[in-house]
Amino acid sequence: MRTTVTLPDNLIKQTMRLSRKSRLSDALVSTLQEHFDLKKRLALLDELLDNPVPHDWRKIKRDRRRKKWSS
Repeated sequence: MRTTVTLPDNLIKQTMRLSRKSRLSDALVSTLQEHFDLKKRLALLDELLDNPVPHDWRKIKRDRRRKKWSS
């Protein structure tokens, strides 16, 4: 989609430098994609912290040993 926006020069320079893209459009797409990917990962992390996994590594290890010996 083609659009017109006004962005500060320093923000454009920083985006181009950090994204290592030669075209502004590519740099903006890359930066926006990274931003949304990071937001998704942070949301998953928040969810994990709010609702911890109900598994206990000791129980998993113990169950694996039992299966090994019962086979």
